[in-house]
Amino acid sequence: TTFLFFYDPMTDTVVALPKTSTVNTVAVRTSFFDANGDLWVSNRNNQYGKLDVENQTVVNPVVLSGIRPSTLSKMGSTTYAIDRNNPRFGTFDTTSLQFTSIAPLVCCGLNIVNDGTTMYLVAQQSISTINTTTGARGTTHTLTPAGQEISEMRFLGTTLYASSGPRGGPGGGQNVLVSINPTTGAIATVHTFPVGTFISGLEVFNP
Repeated sequence: TTFLFFYDPMTDTVVALPKTSTVNTVAVRTSFFDANGDLWVSNRNNQYGKLDVENQTVVNPVVLSGIRPSTLSKMGSTTYAIDRNNPRFGTFDTTSLQFTSIAPLVCCGLNIVNDGTTMYLVAQQSISTINTTTGARGTTHTLTPAGQEISEMRFLGTTLYASSGPRGGPGGGQNVLVSINPTTGAIATVHTFPVGTFISGLEVFNP
């Protein structure tokens, strides 16, 4: 019944936007803002395009080839990506839609996020920094408690938030918003949403 919702972690309040259609669903896998403030997404059909929030559609979606991104993370003028089909870390050209590999990765549970200066990687139930030039990982910290499926991650200020849920659940089972300490791997529950809520995309808005 909900297309997307705004959540304020300071006040623990939610404002939901209901679905306008019970047929057309935008199953977002990852998203990012461009320099104009437009929200671009890759969906679960491997289509890429600008999200029209008002009409709840992806505008002129293009099917990607050569990459199936699980995460896009824009840092400065460069957009980085994880290719989930052939696990790799690299850059994604948002104009040509070409992926350039930087380093191979070991499956699975791969996600990236940055705080504006440092890129972090979640892989195999651990978190570390990742060098954006070489792909080398820094010191890894095991995510605790174990068994959580991390979907999307975003920094809000200095706090790293992520959508999470039990591994193997339907749609990833991502109905929990958590915070992650990137220097220890400790996970803390921030808010548990109703069963049936699947947080497939996560973005930060500063009103």
